[in-house]
Amino acid sequence: CDDIGDGTVTGTLSKSFELDVDDGNRIHKIPLTIWITPNDKDRGDVYDGRMDRAARFAGISELQGLYIYRNERLIDFPGWKKILKHDPHMTCLRWELHFPPSLDEVFQLDPSKREIQLPRQLLDVMSKISRTSYLWHPDDEKSVNHRARARSRQGGKDKPKISTTQVPLPTSGTPSSTPTSFPTSTPASPNTTSVPSAKPQPVTTVKIKKLSGSITGGLVVSERIDGKNLNITLNTHHALYQAFIDAIKKE
Repeated sequence: CDDIGDGTVTGTLSKSFELDVDDGNRIHKIPLTIWITPNDKDRGDVYDGRMDRAARFAGISELQGLYIYRNERLIDFPGWKKILKHDPHMTCLRWELHFPPSLDEVFQLDPSKREIQLPRQLLDVMSKISRTSYLWHPDDEKSVNHRARARSRQGGKDKPKISTTQVPLPTSGTPSSTPTSFPTSTPASPNTTSVPSAKPQPVTTVKIKKLSGSITGGLVVSERIDGKNLNITLNTHHALYQAFIDAIKKE
């Protein structure tokens, strides 16, 4: 679900690290990313169906754990390899680890290239990361470890603050170049790039990009002026998305 990391407090969250692995001759840097997916209500049936098929219909709870890649190929998943134990409250939690073929011996890669053993040096540092508290999103009240954050996400306890100010859809006239504001969880801040010219070019074209974001995310994800174009990204999962499009078509 990395494609629905839309920046909202309920979108996909992640935190990345670089881990040191000593093969006896030199130190290798390998990437580790912790992912916290949206909960079942925010990610939608399409994602759950895909994940369930990947788990051979054992249930998406079985897909929590480590996803280990060798040379960009997924070779070992899921499960926690003694870092954690399976917990039905951590279905939203995934760890992604990559290593190169030069570390096959260190990871004790089996002949079928489908299973590895975590070296002790990695097991120790990953266990420490597991226990460390981090701030996963600017809207979070406090830093917590990945387990607590995943439980909060799965329980739907990280919902954003809802604005009480509502601006109605336009009923007449030409649509403004600035999108109408709606009550959203994270109001979008316009990212306007000024044109380095004594006379700024007038905006003459509106281009709309669609993004399958979180259902609790904002309708207007971003707004940016590029020359004569006003580029607007809309969240197609927002409850007012279709009403917004229909209102524009009526003008």
